Parts: sequence; C-alpha cells; structure tokens
Amino acid sequence: MLLEIKDLRTFRYSVTEPHNVITYNIPPWLGRQLDMAITYEKLIEKHLTKLEQESKPTSFKQVSRNHLSALNGFLKTVKKTETSPVGTEMAGDFDAVVKLHLAESALSVRSCADRRTLLSAWRLTFEVAGVPAAPAPAAPPRMRPNASSVAINTNPFEAGLKSALKAAKLSPKSAARLARVSTGALSRWTRGALPNKRSVPTLFKLEKFFGLPDKTLLNLWTEAQAAMAPVATVASRERAGVQSVRPYVLKDADISDALRCEWTQYFQFKTVTKPSKLSRSLRGRWSLADASSNSTMPNAMNSVGNKVSPSANFCWSLFASYLGFLCLSRDEGGYGLAKSEVQTLAWLTVPEAIDAFLEFRTDRSGGLKHGGHRVFCSYVSSMVRVGNGYLTQLGDFSKKIPEEASDGRTWQEMCQETFELVAEWKRDAKDMSRDPTGPLKFFFNQEFFLKPVFDAMRSLRNRAEFAPSKSMEEAILRRDELVLGLLISNPLRATNLINLTYKEGGSGGIHKDQSGAWRIKIPGNQFKNRGRVAQEIYDVPVAG
Repeated sequence: MLLEIKDLRTFRYSVTEPHNVITYNIPPWLGRQLDMAITYEKLIEKHLTKLEQESKPTSFKQVSRNHLSALNGFLKTVKKTETSPVGTEMAGDFDAVVKLHLAESALSVRSCADRRTLLSAWRLTFEVAGVPAAPAPAAPPRMRPNASSVAINTNPFEAGLKSALKAAKLSPKSAARLARVSTGALSRWTRGALPNKRSVPTLFKLEKFFGLPDKTLLNLWTEAQAAMAPVATVASRERAGVQSVRPYVLKDADISDALRCEWTQYFQFKTVTKPSKLSRSLRGRWSLADASSNSTMPNAMNSVGNKVSPSANFCWSLFASYLGFLCLSRDEGGYGLAKSEVQTLAWLTVPEAIDAFLEFRTDRSGGLKHGGHRVFCSYVSSMVRVGNGYLTQLGDFSKKIPEEASDGRTWQEMCQETFELVAEWKRDAKDMSRDPTGPLKFFFNQEFFLKPVFDAMRSLRNRAEFAPSKSMEEAILRRDELVLGLLISNPLRATNLINLTYKEGGSGGIHKDQSGAWRIKIPGNQFKNRGRVAQEIYDVPVAG
C-alpha cells in the first residue's frame, strides 16, 4: 500500500524532508502483522527441526513423540489447538499455567518432573524464535524487566541463556558464582554480548550446571554468530583497513619550528581579509568558525584564538601526508629523505617528488587514480599557479630545498613544471576508489530499505531495558537509538549533527516551537554548499 510516512507510530520516529512528506511502498510487515504471534503449528515445526538436529537418528522418533505428547496435554489445559497463536502461556504466565496443567493431569511426581522439563524445552524454542506472544486482554503496568526475563528480538544465545536462568530461578550473578564462571562475562551475555572462542569451555560448564542437553548453548551461540555476520564486504573499506596499519603521515612531534612558522604565515595569508603584499585568488580565502560550535578540533595548524578553519585542517592533512611520504624509507615505497630535510612548504614545487607521491598513492589504491589524487593536485595547483599561487610569489623559498632537487631550474620553472604535472594527473584521475553505493547495497536489497535501521533501533531499545537503571550502559544505548531515529527524521551531514546545540530560551539549533514540537534550525552558511544556501535557513520539524 502506498502511504505518506508522517507518523510511523510503530517505530516512534517518522521520515521527513524540508517539505515534510515522503512516499514509500510499505510492505506488509509494517502493519498489524507485527503484533501477531507465532502459531503452535509453526512452533512445532521449529521445535521438531531443533530436536532432529540435537537427537540421535535412532532416538529422534521416540523423543519427538514424548515432546508432542507433552505439548498436546498442555494445549488441552489452555484450550488451544495447533492453529492457535502462542500466547502468554508460553511467556509470563508459563509457570502458573504449567502448575495448573500438572494439577489437572494427575501424573506421578516423576512424570510431573519429566513433563515440566519437556514443556520448558517448548518454551525455550518459542523464546529463541524471537517473536512476541499474542497480547493478553489486559496487560499489567510496565515494569523494568530483570536480568532473568527474555526480551523480544534478543539474539538466540541470549534468549536461551535467560530462559535457563529463569528456569533455575537464579540471577546471572548467583548462577555465575554457583557454576564457578566469570560473573562479568555471564552478566554481559545476558545483555546481548556474545562469547568468544575462548569461552566455549565455559558454555559447556554452564550447560552442565543448568542441566541442558549437550551443545545447547554452543548451537545457540553459533546461530547468533551467523545472524550477526557481515552481509557483504566493501572493497574500499577492506583496502583502507589494510593500509591503516601502515601509516606514513608526518607526526606532530616531528614538525620543526621553522615549518610551523611557514605554515602560520600561510594560514594568515589564507584567512586575512586582504593580504598586504601577496596576491590571492577571489575564492582563495579560508573561512573561520567559532571553535566551540564546530566539529573540527582546534590545534596549532588550523586555528587562531578561538577560531578554527576546517579548510586549514584539511589542507594540512594533505601536506602532512606528502611530507610523511618524503621521509618514508624507499623499502616501504617512500622518497627516502631524512625528517630534517622535509621541513618546508617548498617541497610542493618539486615535480619529481610530487609525481612519486601520486604514484605511491596509486599503488596503495590498488592501481586506481581517483578523486583523492584530484584533490591533492588541486591543492598543489593553487600553490604553484602563475600570478596568485602562494609559493610562486615566494622566490626566496628556492634556498630551502637541496640543489639536487632543483637540478638547475629556476624557481618559476619548477613551479610551472609542477603546475603542468598536476594538471596531467587530474585529467588521468578518473577512477572511483570508493563506490558510494557499496555500503548501501544491503539496504537497497531490502523490501523496505529502512527496516534494518528500525530493527537496530528496536534492538538498542530492548538492550537498554535490560541494562542497569540510570547506568552509563543504558545512557549509551538510548543515545544510539536516538541518533538513528534522528538520522531517519532529519538526514543531515555528520558535521551538522555534531554542531547541534540546545540552549534555554530556544536560541540553539534544537528548539521547541510555540506548539511544543521539536524543530532543528540551522543557518545556511553552516552547510557544505554554503555558497548556494548562505541566505537560507534549514528549519525542519523532528518527527515525534
């Protein structure tokens, strides 16, 4: 059905744009079907499949008969059939209903114990299935659940462990102490964390302590791991992960006082209203922003007073990468200079060094010449262009590089040669190193592409319910759920979200309007494309 999504009450958040209306094809799962429980017919199918996996082939037939016989007797007590939905008799009312069932059955003490064990196995299968029971006619007031109860959408291992704790009528701390396992580990596992391989012996120990069939917790752990495995890999991220263990950027501790002085003079040239001695292009000025309201962390290379320049921060990162390459050993693909030799901006005029750096970046990118190459070339081009290039106007800098680097060329000749070189590289850099759709393909393949986000929010909410009240863990989980909801409601850049403020009186970026509804208000000059929207204001409601 085609709906305007303006009030997704099921998920507590809605999707908005500046016009506050988006249309989507809503799949069936978004409607009342979310409130429907699994039927006993489906539960039987899941339970028998589980029994077949855990039983020996020679005993499966008899074991399944025993389990089905126990369930059929239970269903007679609750007056349900295989086609009925599973209700609270398998959830909060389980203990009371089993007690009633056993009283009606007139079984022996030994048979009652066996029947309770079989019915507990059925309940475990239901809880591990991760679906809600059919709602009772009148639900009691909501209370914060304790660690032994089972939440909806927990992972299979967590659900099975909580069910075992509940059956044993033990808290995680008490069970850990009696079973002689780590109290911290068991507590984490009951809140959604998964064990690692080193914890497998502990799982076997817990199975024995709770009287569970062999490999019950191990199988649930394996199932939970499979469900949480990454759907697909992104080539650019894998490559970046490998390269991150081979950093080469010049570190702050290696920057000389002379280089800091050069950069400070360049920073002033790029930020003053009008340079007094040097020429600057019309669009060559860096903007300054209040450090207290900007996501860029101020440091010696990007700020002055309480002002910070994101552009300076970015350009310094490019230059620091280049200098780091220059003093990287040749065995590692670098230029092989000493750190003391590279402490000057003048190296941006040496075409051989620039060319070697761009080849180095190409090798690290798997042979691709991409947007990163173009960005660096644009930065170098602005420094060495004829007329208003910063370095082109500083002929004295020629004395700061070794004679073998200039190779008999004049300063202007080196600037011109470098300018032509980076222009060639920019023309060749047409590859795409990072496919922007790669990380999103998983969502595009969904029937409703926001479903995984809503699922994540629901999972965070459930985990927060089981976290200690008012703890740091609960605060972090609720914050993460809020951030996901805010991104759905108001899809902004990370910088804009980080810079949001709340102030008494409504002067902050987040405020309430006269009707009491929350809104986000951001001046146009705080956006990336501020040149086009500087006179506009982003003023959009937050979905309630």
